[in-house]
Order: sequence, then structure tokens, then C-alpha cells
Amino acid sequence: NVGSLFRTAETAGCMELITCGITAHPPNPKLRKTAMAALEIVPTRHADDTRALMNELQAQVRRS
Repeated sequence: NVGSLFRTAETAGCMELITCGITAHPPNPKLRKTAMAALEIVPTRHADDTRALMNELQAQVRRS
């Protein structure tokens, strides 16, 4: 359940939670119920194209 991922990310102190493809993501109203306050705390972004996201993240790692 995606809401539990948000709660876990909050507890673990993750810098960001990235969802991809058809995965529920904010502002999906169902997430508000399961993620609770973690939606306001954990930064998030969504990528429709998982392959493009992976290429972007790999490029960021190479630059750092």
C-alpha cells in the first residue's frame, strides 16, 4: 500500500519518495487516509515514464 510507503519514508527520514507509472500519488484522495500526516512531511514527485526517471537519476549520480 502506497500510504504505508509514505509513513515508512517519514519514519526513516527519507529525502524524497518517488512514485512511477500507475502508482497512486498525491493528490489521490485515497492516499490521504492511509498515509496520514506523512503526505505533508515527505517530499514527493511522480514520474509517468520510469525509464526516463532512471536515466535522470543516473545522470544526477554521475554529476555528483
